[in-house]
Amino acid sequence: MTQDRRRKADARRFQPSLDGRLEPRLLLSGTRTQIAALPGKFIIQVAGGGTKSRVVTPTGQIFDLVLTGTGSVKATGNARTGKVDIVVQGTNQDTELTINLMGRAKFKGSAHTYASGAVFRTNILNVNSIKVSSGTIGSILGYRTAMLTGPITVAGTNKVERIAFSEIAPSASINVGGDLNTLDVINNASFSGPGTGVTTGRDLNSVYVGGNLSLADGASITVGRDLGLTAQPAKGTGPSGQGMVVQGNFTIGATSALKIVRNVVGSVVVQGNLTGSSRISAAGGSGALIVSGTTTP
Repeated sequence: MTQDRRRKADARRFQPSLDGRLEPRLLLSGTRTQIAALPGKFIIQVAGGGTKSRVVTPTGQIFDLVLTGTGSVKATGNARTGKVDIVVQGTNQDTELTINLMGRAKFKGSAHTYASGAVFRTNILNVNSIKVSSGTIGSILGYRTAMLTGPITVAGTNKVERIAFSEIAPSASINVGGDLNTLDVINNASFSGPGTGVTTGRDLNSVYVGGNLSLADGASITVGRDLGLTAQPAKGTGPSGQGMVVQGNFTIGATSALKIVRNVVGSVVVQGNLTGSSRISAAGGSGALIVSGTTTP
């Protein structure tokens, strides 16, 4: 107090400045406006005892990787490539991994400017790989939110209910040791090079590709037992099916193949053109090959 009993100003009073010098923090429980992105870098945080990872991409897109059921999920991002590697541990055949788009983060200093990086945002997470350490998982779901550009390996013999992506890039591969009930790709699926493609140890029951499907330079789809043995109901926003449906063109290169070790039970339906029909092989079965466009051996 001063001599005339007026209170002196509190020199220690906290007064945050308007230039935004507070440290940006990622709050998993908050709204999208509470998240500050770092241009050119990934921000990844874990919550829920490891059952959830939040990924903020270098362009400010926010994705949640959520495990339902047993297990934990961990993600690492490579800012140079813009891709994410995902590892799930302790999962079983009832576990579901879902990739959800949550919105956009805010960059520091962008409150009164055009959204930073908006031109580069695709609303699709680029997944470089998914490693299932336990060898078993129920579903991997990124039907409208993720593009696969590398390997998925589920080595165990337990059934995988569904794998779904927005798009599959040429360097990708999907390897399942047992049955894969449903493989859904809403856009194109392109495989190119030795070791790329789809391999199942047992049955592949339903495949849906909303765009073009191509196998090139040694890429292949190999079904260890039957194609379309069991009809599958619609799952999420994907269609029901039995066998294979390609809404666009299906191209099988000279050194590539679609190989069914045992029987084609469900039909192979191509709404566009089929190139490389002679490179489709099966031991037998009642399924038909139905092509709406032209067929080239």
